[in-house]
Amino acid sequence: YSHRLKIATEDRKVDAKPISLSKVNKLKNIDKKRITLATHLIVCNKNESKEIYKWCKLVKSISQKEYIIPLVIPQKTAEIFNLYKKTEGNNNKINIAWWGLASYLHGFDFIFSEFENIFSTNSRVRLNIFEISKSRLEKIINLASKNISPEHFERINFSSNLNMKNGLREWLIDNCHLSLGPLGFTTQGLATLSNKVIESWEMQIPVVTQKSLPISNLKIENLVIPINAPKKGYLSNAIQSFIQEFDYKSPKLLKMTNDAHHYYKLNHSPTSFSKKLNKVLDDIK
Repeated sequence: YSHRLKIATEDRKVDAKPISLSKVNKLKNIDKKRITLATHLIVCNKNESKEIYKWCKLVKSISQKEYIIPLVIPQKTAEIFNLYKKTEGNNNKINIAWWGLASYLHGFDFIFSEFENIFSTNSRVRLNIFEISKSRLEKIINLASKNISPEHFERINFSSNLNMKNGLREWLIDNCHLSLGPLGFTTQGLATLSNKVIESWEMQIPVVTQKSLPISNLKIENLVIPINAPKKGYLSNAIQSFIQEFDYKSPKLLKMTNDAHHYYKLNHSPTSFSKKLNKVLDDIK
């Protein structure tokens, strides 16, 4: 936990809350004690494990056993959806959505600068931003107004009324063609696998996101649309390519969502978590 706060302190920008270094160091000492005393350690992925030991300036004990149990998202989608049916009730619009808690991790300045180009070249695209905090949403709106021209601004839907417990999930399944994962290219973001990416896999929504280390290390390719760097044209070109494949009803996109949903069930579902945790508990006995 202290490792994440330390990285957040290094990465923070104007839209992130300041973090006290004294708090970070206090928690760091607690983490060091926990890791030193632990005989068994559970981590989300190998990269986070390396970063934690490096941050705490500890050498991994040979006798200490380490287990990887990935991030878990509740499974609510049992049926397989047809991505291409979503345009039927949307007047042929392409809905792209971001949802969650806004922070420096998500790269809104990069997103909006790229969407100005997307809006200019494709009149069907709509961007939907869902943030339950009205104060954070106001900051996003202000940032958008600096990057999006007035003629395109009305094509962005800003909402604080929907969340995963109150209609957002249903809206995404029925209307969202493409989701936006983290695109901030921060140290923390590149070291972790975002829960928004996993939520997209669970809901069978194609997702475009930064190519983090966990994404690069996936055993199955093409589960996401990867962006290698926050450079001009990278995101807009990827979205334009997605729209072309979508319009041609490419089987590649259906395979992506089906494979991603299957990968989710094997690695990030409550069932997979229970199996992995039981193996750890059996090993401890």
